[in-house]
Amino acid sequence: MEFFEVQSPSIRDRLRYNQLPSDSERLAIQVSIHSAQARLIEPPSSTVEAAEIKTYIAQYSSLLAPIRRLPVDILRAIFLQPLAHERSDRKFAQRSIILQYKPNTLGGVCFHWRCVTCETAPLWSHLIVVLNRPSRSTIDGLRIALRRSRNVPLDLDFRSVRLSGMLWSTEDSDMMQEVLIHSERWAHISLILDSRLLQQLSPAQNRLQNLHALTLSGDTVDDLLPTLVFSNAPKLRLLKVTRMNRYNRTELPPLPWHQLTEVCVDNNHDNPELLHHVLSRGEDVHELSLRLFSDSPPLPHIVSSSVQKIVMYGHLGINKHEMEGLNHMTIPGLTDLRLVHCRFWNLPVIQAFAQRSSFNLQTLMLHSVPIRARELSLLLGLVQTVEILHLQDLLPNAITNEVMDALNTNISPTPLLPGLTALTVSGTYLSDFGKVLALLESRLTSSNHIPRVAVLDITLFNVGFSAQSLQRLHSFRVMQGFRFLSVDDARRSMTMQFGFAPRIRWVQELDLQD
Repeated sequence: MEFFEVQSPSIRDRLRYNQLPSDSERLAIQVSIHSAQARLIEPPSSTVEAAEIKTYIAQYSSLLAPIRRLPVDILRAIFLQPLAHERSDRKFAQRSIILQYKPNTLGGVCFHWRCVTCETAPLWSHLIVVLNRPSRSTIDGLRIALRRSRNVPLDLDFRSVRLSGMLWSTEDSDMMQEVLIHSERWAHISLILDSRLLQQLSPAQNRLQNLHALTLSGDTVDDLLPTLVFSNAPKLRLLKVTRMNRYNRTELPPLPWHQLTEVCVDNNHDNPELLHHVLSRGEDVHELSLRLFSDSPPLPHIVSSSVQKIVMYGHLGINKHEMEGLNHMTIPGLTDLRLVHCRFWNLPVIQAFAQRSSFNLQTLMLHSVPIRARELSLLLGLVQTVEILHLQDLLPNAITNEVMDALNTNISPTPLLPGLTALTVSGTYLSDFGKVLALLESRLTSSNHIPRVAVLDITLFNVGFSAQSLQRLHSFRVMQGFRFLSVDDARRSMTMQFGFAPRIRWVQELDLQD
């Protein structure tokens, strides 16, 4: 072929080792690819020639691919981003898609990616240990992953599909031994409360110096033998318990209860005593995350003076009573309440909970909750001490002009949430954009002893703009004391009235310096 071809190193080596062409070579390759594509349109002289042209186009197009120009540190950051996101929220989030693909899969894209993944230790730190007579190749793969993780803290998920009473194989013991060697690096472990599994973990006792998160599942029904493997874990702060129904035990293995600061209780059918059991021992727990099922019996009444934050997650299925767990709680020190995906909104439950607890709420989050405008106004009137408000993906009729006016300090003599200092709103709502701007203008100035809002994060979709609204929006750029962080370009802003989403973010300069 008369097309341009790179010399030493060859095209194969350049693709393998990600050696990029020079500027002159790049230009020549682009011209040559166009020529090759034009040649394909013509009738080929032979099938072999057509195949060679297609191979040439594929190889040299790959050499010019933009992703090949990414620096290694940027590529590594892309690989690690889902891992960082998952570890920042261990509650009920789904595993990210990149973590579903093993590092070996990422490394299989090309030789260059393989080199990057092999040298990126955190990618090998999240391991699933399946104890079911593993093959030697599986054990060797685990050993390689542990070696490539270097000294990075480990996140381990122990799984066993054996029936209760089955004996452990030599392969199971060998696999466990590989992991136990690194027990000082265990940062988070997840396991089923099975006596034989806990017995295998016993050599890690007094070696869990970096363990800070523990997930316990109650799938098994065998009698739990006493174990002290977790009793000495000086950094343990987070405990999650899941799938403990009435056929399982309420009793958990000995833990350093006085250290726990965060507890998650998830999907515990017919075991209402579990939450009471955990909170009665964890006297310093200040954050509680719950996902309860509608078919659970009533909870014993829980009174906690240490809990400051409650995050209640709704179930993805039908769960008409998911919020009723609050009927059995009195939390006088609560300052942060977050309701996420609670599909069956129940305002009377919140009202009774607030009245019974007499808390001074400072942060309120409603995420994907089917609340309407009147209920939202009643709720905000009930928690007038709120300083941080998050409203995300609510019903379109949740935020109307009436709600905006009630929050506007220039319209209402007694506005809702007079101490508001941070506001986040995201979604598609029925309120006029002019009302949104009026609210922001009122809150960005302090008057009548009402503090100025310091942080705003507004994302609105399907908003129509008038010329006056755009002019008022532009005036925020020069507002004293604020730095305009992000807005769509002028052309995009002009077309927002046709369905594009304006994104407005302000952060006070003092906050940016912090």
